[in-house]
Amino acid sequence: SVAAAKAPERVTSIPSQPPVSEIAEGRWSRRNPYPARLRVARRLNGAGSAKDTRHIEIDLADSGLTYEAGDALGVQPVNDPTLVAEVLEALAMPAEAPFGSAGSETLHAALMHRWVLTQPSPALLKRLAERAPDSIVSQLSAPSRRADLDAWVRGRDVADVLRLAPGARLEIGELGELLRPLQP
Repeated sequence: SVAAAKAPERVTSIPSQPPVSEIAEGRWSRRNPYPARLRVARRLNGAGSAKDTRHIEIDLADSGLTYEAGDALGVQPVNDPTLVAEVLEALAMPAEAPFGSAGSETLHAALMHRWVLTQPSPALLKRLAERAPDSIVSQLSAPSRRADLDAWVRGRDVADVLRLAPGARLEIGELGELLRPLQP
């Protein structure tokens, strides 16, 4: 969600939400963010620069919101659908499996919006090492191989490490404790 720092009621969001006409004006908040569109994200640094500074424009057209220089915005990330599909395949779990309190959402939705899938968490690596003792993940998890594990995991995502720990079988209820939450 994109939130203005000066006034808590000025909030904008990129994830899909109901159309503006379905939500009463003036109800934008941290819990009910406005579904804004990114109009421009132009890199300001020259080619080859180590820095990545961008000019960003967000369309607030029908929101009734205003944004002024100095206001802060937050963007709620969403995982790549291809990566989500790969994680589901590696977990051998159906996308439509119920998840959340009383199955209030699908596993696919939770993987899209709740957790970081681009970097395996230490908790996930530890659990995979325990459950797949013959895997590369387990071999690299020995205390004496910490530097090797850190180097090996760099550039790998959750789907990669799940595939490399065959037989580790995770339960759907474990995911929340093994994956880091997506942060705005």
